[in-house]
Amino acid sequence: MWIAAGLISQTTGECARIADVDGSKKLKTTVRHLSVAGIDGFPVDAIKSLSQFKNLRTIIIEDCNDIQDDTAREVEKVIESLKALRVVQSNVFSRSRFPGKEANLKHLRYSEGFCDADENMDGVQSV
Repeated sequence: MWIAAGLISQTTGECARIADVDGSKKLKTTVRHLSVAGIDGFPVDAIKSLSQFKNLRTIIIEDCNDIQDDTAREVEKVIESLKALRVVQSNVFSRSRFPGKEANLKHLRYSEGFCDADENMDGVQSV
């Protein structure tokens, strides 16, 4: 989607998709654009391993409908540690908890998340 829209130019080895726990072990640490499917089934250690991608510019986290709170907190920590991120698309994090952390990502240009209509949206303006 991002490549087709011209928002990301693809160079060999810069784009990757992880759909299982062992997926991140097979990737070079120079990956810049990453899509992660089914993160709700990943153990916490596998989620922590995503922070090895220090050159990551884009992270898209898909299929996380039944994610546990501890898993969501770990994803938030990983995203916060990836200082070069420019694009974040996910419905993992609570919009009422994450905006302050997003504000610390100085290169962030686009963030898309989903939340319930009843969820507290305090702090979103500070992003």
